[in-house]
Amino acid sequence: MTANQMQTKPAGFTLVELLVVIIIVSLLSALMLGGLRAASARNNVAATEFFINKLSDAIFERYEAYEDLVGPETIFQLRERLAYELPDVWADVQSGSANPLARVYHRYKTNCTPDTTYESAECLYMIVTQSGYFQDVVETIHASQIGDVDNDGAPEFLDSWKRPIGFFRWAPGYVSARYAGTAFELQNDEVVAGVATVADFFDVKGECPADFSMFPLIYSGGPDQAMGLTVNSGGWLAKALSTNTNICQYTNIGSSSGPAANDNITNHDLFYE
Repeated sequence: MTANQMQTKPAGFTLVELLVVIIIVSLLSALMLGGLRAASARNNVAATEFFINKLSDAIFERYEAYEDLVGPETIFQLRERLAYELPDVWADVQSGSANPLARVYHRYKTNCTPDTTYESAECLYMIVTQSGYFQDVVETIHASQIGDVDNDGAPEFLDSWKRPIGFFRWAPGYVSARYAGTAFELQNDEVVAGVATVADFFDVKGECPADFSMFPLIYSGGPDQAMGLTVNSGGWLAKALSTNTNICQYTNIGSSSGPAANDNITNHDLFYE
């Protein structure tokens, strides 16, 4: 055997082998990161659903308590009380009201400088934290779920993407993208799907001729933050009750549908879970 034949192969990787290893590692890293992103997205959705469900349970418990007032109060008086006690726009928070809770809200409003950018979210935060009805819920909310996105001194509850969670005291005509075409109403404190016609369950005397199913709507735009809501008076936070003297003419919030709304997270969706 010659000296050349006894010569061993040089130690280490060739350039080609190194490139192959780099490509394999890159592919594995991409797969792993993709899996982590997908898991993170699912966690964000689940966390927001849980939070919205918690807020919805609290608001609905209070909302359904108004059924006890249907007899003594007319539908008009009841809706006026709802506007004062569950405001979803700052214009409903007025001075000079005889309603004790309305006075609490007005004092709160005067201590900040709220604008209308996220007013429904700010009103939701005010209702939950200032009304005194939801102390057990307040104690479970983490600081990371509260913010002041528009820096107006009025905080909002935040979803997992750090955007304000919106609120309509009632949402006439709204149908979630997930259940578009499925009507529902509240019967015996339970949501019943598949009802062809829906009405305001407070209007037991039929005092208003053109009612809608009007349940509180608590919502997030989801990962893309696009709601896809149609509000025929314009704007994300349009009021759901007109200034009409008979209080029977509503702003139709409209159906939420299409790609922009398919990832929305609302308490209406959670009715069916």
